[in-house]
Amino acid sequence: GALDLNSTADISDTLTLSKGSGTGLSVTSDATIGGTLGVTGATTLTGALDLNSTADISDTLTLSKGSGTGLSVTSNATIGGTLAVTSNTTVGGTLDVTGATGIDGDFDIATSKFTVASATGNTVVAGTLAVNAGSGTGLSVTSNATVGGTLGVTGLSTLTAGAKIPDNQALTL
Repeated sequence: GALDLNSTADISDTLTLSKGSGTGLSVTSDATIGGTLGVTGATTLTGALDLNSTADISDTLTLSKGSGTGLSVTSNATIGGTLAVTSNTTVGGTLDVTGATGIDGDFDIATSKFTVASATGNTVVAGTLAVNAGSGTGLSVTSNATVGGTLGVTGLSTLTAGAKIPDNQALTL
């Protein structure tokens, strides 16, 4: 028959529940376990899980929330391996990268202020490009270049292959 206890039970050895099917143990109030809780089968938690210490997960942690925030980290996090992100990523603060960075697609800053096309390497700078080299050539152009406006040169200019001035144009010195 049934065992109905309405007070404290002190069991000084192993308590074994061997019900063949259904719920083997139902705890309907708070419970405290003073030692290690070992669970050998699958575990389902329907309420919130509040961990106040370290969690050691020796296999894959899968978060399968259908929508909204699936993982919220409210303090620093360290990832010892590769972080693979399979969808879009938004960084709300500063992104600080200390190693080499590879970007395999197009690159843009503020949509169109600075862009690099991944297929061609063509680069567009919407603002002023300032080259301030302390020594050396500063800016080296190894192919044809077109200036759509006025080219202002404040220092000495050296033209090693000569200069071509189109017809009907004047050179002002």
